[in-house]
Amino acid sequence: MSPDEFVPIADETGLIVDIGNWVMNSACAQMKQWRAAGYKLPCVAVNISARQLFDQSFIADVEAIMNQGDIDGRSVVFEITESCILSENPLTERAINCLSEMGIALALDDFGTGYSSLSHLRRFKFNFLKIDRSFIWDIGKEPADEQLVRAIISLAKDLGIETIAEGVETQSQLEFLRAQSCDRIQGYLFGKPVAADEFEKHLRRTQETLQPV
Repeated sequence: MSPDEFVPIADETGLIVDIGNWVMNSACAQMKQWRAAGYKLPCVAVNISARQLFDQSFIADVEAIMNQGDIDGRSVVFEITESCILSENPLTERAINCLSEMGIALALDDFGTGYSSLSHLRRFKFNFLKIDRSFIWDIGKEPADEQLVRAIISLAKDLGIETIAEGVETQSQLEFLRAQSCDRIQGYLFGKPVAADEFEKHLRRTQETLQPV
């Protein structure tokens, strides 16, 4: 089942909080295991929902999970969609500020898809700005989208925020983003989602490029 199907239902019913904690715990435990095996992994990214940010035990849960996995804040990136921070809920602002104080990097996900507000970039300390794939798909076909991508990258650089382009699938898209000095790229051009054991095989194949932590 696609996440597009079950995540909205889990969010509506409140189950997303328990699912989110399970995801964080699994990600930190997996990173600990891979690092113990000698693989050098700089960080793991985890999606965070609005309900988790509203939950008063969220920060305590994060600290407990990271302590259990022996993971520090520099090893984690939390991806937060713009819709998570629209409500002006004080619990959200408190949670995001606490995460920043813990050294956890924050990424503003799906930037530019309907709810963009430049005040979010000023109000919260985001480390990464993720350019939504809907702007990436038509690179080379739609000049307006190319101009928007250029503008987003330029804005982020002026604010000292790294950019990540989502949904990169073609070499021409990659070359365009490189020419615009986009900081990071993700998409099927480099690899599709795989299970942990399959990803570990990839790590093993590239062992010669990795140094023990």
